Amino acid sequence: GNSSYGIAMEGAASSATVQSNFLGTNLAGDAALGNGFNGISTNGGSGLVVGGTGAGEGNVASGNGQDGVLVNGPSALVAGNIMGATSAGDAAIPNGSAGLRLQSVTNALIWNNVLSGNSGDGLDIFVSSNVQAKGNRIGVAQDGVTPLGNLGHGVHVGTGTPNDIGGPAAGDGNTIAFNGGAGVEVDGQSALTQAAIRGDSIHDNPFSGIDNVNGGNTELAPPLITDLGSLHGTACPNCLVDVYSDDDDEGRIYEGTTTAAGSGDWTFNGSLTGPFVTATATAATGITSEF
Repeated sequence: GNSSYGIAMEGAASSATVQSNFLGTNLAGDAALGNGFNGISTNGGSGLVVGGTGAGEGNVASGNGQDGVLVNGPSALVAGNIMGATSAGDAAIPNGSAGLRLQSVTNALIWNNVLSGNSGDGLDIFVSSNVQAKGNRIGVAQDGVTPLGNLGHGVHVGTGTPNDIGGPAAGDGNTIAFNGGAGVEVDGQSALTQAAIRGDSIHDNPFSGIDNVNGGNTELAPPLITDLGSLHGTACPNCLVDVYSDDDDEGRIYEGTTTAAGSGDWTFNGSLTGPFVTATATAATGITSEF
């Protein structure tokens, strides 16, 4: 209920830890009592920890006038928090802008958060590099299934390289669904912007599953699927081809990965859930195509 920030850390506030707080809600975490600006705002400090990997260490940052959490500084761990929803993670208490915004960050792990129900993007990565976003629920409730979409994009990446949204290892993928914009938008904004988007469950985003615009990810061409009998097709030479099943044109279920030959030909021999199959290509430089 403060007129500006819930917590503000400026300059040399390094190695700070913020855990187990309600920032922008009542004590029960089920109704808004918003701060006028951000729930948490940092500017310049390194080694920031927001939440944590242990039980009960996460914060609820919902109902604030701007972002739930704004991180502006070299390095951060943001884990186990709820931003944009109730403390139970089952209904929206929107932040006025993004759930989590990273600005001028050079090294961050964003893990196991609920970034849902916000009036802007779930996760906004801007002018940042070496951000790893893994195991988050973005646009869905705590259960990972119930729709709780952000009004903007699930994830927006604007200017920065390299960044990883998900990954092929078990537990690395994010669930990114039911958002008002794209599941993941990579916007070059006239500067080099790269993001590897792999192993996520991306579905039911009405705009697009992955949207590379303004030169984002160099607008790498997606693979072609030429035969479903024995799934194969063509892609950029030597690129990784991630295969998905969906009931539309995104990638609800990550099925596995194969590698295109130097000629660009690829074949995938794994099982498929269906009813439709889609694929993305990821080049060695860490850029991923649309579906």
